[in-house]
Amino acid sequence: MDDNAEQETTKLIDDCMHRIREHVDTVQIFITLHGDDGKETLTYDVGSGNFYARQGQVEEWVRIQRVYQKQYAKSKSE
Repeated sequence: MDDNAEQETTKLIDDCMHRIREHVDTVQIFITLHGDDGKETLTYDVGSGNFYARQGQVEEWVRIQRVYQKQYAKSKSE
């Protein structure tokens, strides 16, 4: 991704975060995209609002996803 495209993407993400934030208490956005070479994965994250609320929400999401993953794996093995 060239510098211009990266700046445009960053602005888009920041604009979206600010628009959402007008309506809610916290926002946390995680973005992944492929690099120009197709081998590299680029990541970007931005958040607004109470840091600890955002951190707790992410931790809860990870916990729930692990439960779903175990249930899915169990259902496939039966």
